Amino acid sequence: MTDFWAWLNGLGARRELALWVAISVLLHTLGALLAWRFRRPLTGWLGRTLPRLRHHWSGPLLLQVIRFAYFLGLPYALLIRRGVLELQPLGLLGPADLDQSLLGWGGEWLIATGRMVVVGLAGALVMLWGWANLKWVLSHSDGGRGTIDSGTAGALVRETIYLQVHWAFYRTVPLLWLGAGNEGWAAFAGVGIVALEAALDPRFWAALGDPGRAAQPLFTGVLCWLSALGFALTHNLWLVATTHAALVWGSLRWLGRSLPAPGFAGGLGNVALAQEEAQDDQRAEDQGRQKADALQVADDVLVLLTSVSEARRRSRAGAQAGAVGQGRDRQPGL
Repeated sequence: MTDFWAWLNGLGARRELALWVAISVLLHTLGALLAWRFRRPLTGWLGRTLPRLRHHWSGPLLLQVIRFAYFLGLPYALLIRRGVLELQPLGLLGPADLDQSLLGWGGEWLIATGRMVVVGLAGALVMLWGWANLKWVLSHSDGGRGTIDSGTAGALVRETIYLQVHWAFYRTVPLLWLGAGNEGWAAFAGVGIVALEAALDPRFWAALGDPGRAAQPLFTGVLCWLSALGFALTHNLWLVATTHAALVWGSLRWLGRSLPAPGFAGGLGNVALAQEEAQDDQRAEDQGRQKADALQVADDVLVLLTSVSEARRRSRAGAQAGAVGQGRDRQPGL
């Protein structure tokens, strides 16, 4: 274990941070693949335990502990480890002295707030335009309305914090490698890491192929881009997260909860939910198979009755033809 820490210390801050971001992407991918695998019903004790765990009070608690450790625990562990990760690159502190400013920003607060208001208004217009197009697509397909419950205000704040810290964590790697003065490029390079993480999640592609669920990944992607733009303009994660929460809350209020909440964070810990959804899908599939079997039986019966009727018709026709032949044989010759 000592050799491991010595090797880790020898990497340097930039390489070690890149390693931890790669581990984070790997953990997210493994969790997503596991949840995708459990879409089909399981047999044995695991198939019985997961649905029960989800409905037991300990199941949701365990899920939130896992998600908290992933989204916030890993960045916090790096914050307290030899300064591998700093608060300023994350956007939680500004460059000024804390004694003479508010969280490291002085008059920059007013300028940054004005910029984020513009970004937020632009984001609201993009979301409204996107929803109008999505609504048209849903009205011309069998996808349904694609609604999900937005949850409580606490859930909205929690998911906003999870996503914003997660995205800020990924931005710090290109920020440290590119150096000061390249915050804009670093912010959008962080979007590339988030896009890679999404591309490795099979549920992302499945949702894009379903008109009823495509809104969630698309609007989350819009929020990610807006967050990168806001960070490039302000370097202030507090304002970026506030704008994020306002856009999610506003979209749910303005659109009458008909838009999927775009603040859902991550793919870890959804195994029990995936298993229960798989059982629902299996029940629907079984019902469809039973209907198909019933239709097949009815079709077979109809074919049998048709065959019997045809055989009887041919038999009667043959009997009549035989009777006519016998009558001709009995007539005297002229």
